[in-house]
Amino acid sequence: MEEYRRKIMRRIQKRHDHCIKWETILPHVIHKRLRVFKKEARHIISICAGEDVLK
Repeated sequence: MEEYRRKIMRRIQKRHDHCIKWETILPHVIHKRLRVFKKEARHIISICAGEDVLK
């Protein structure tokens, strides 16, 4: 049982050390997705559907 605890603690510590190196609040994977969404959002055109509602 002690071996499993040690393995788990090593994994947790390894993730912790990796997370400390982040330059932003968000993880790298989420940051990459946001960059892609920003690029796609540049080409979106809003269409007025009547009153104060945009589609």
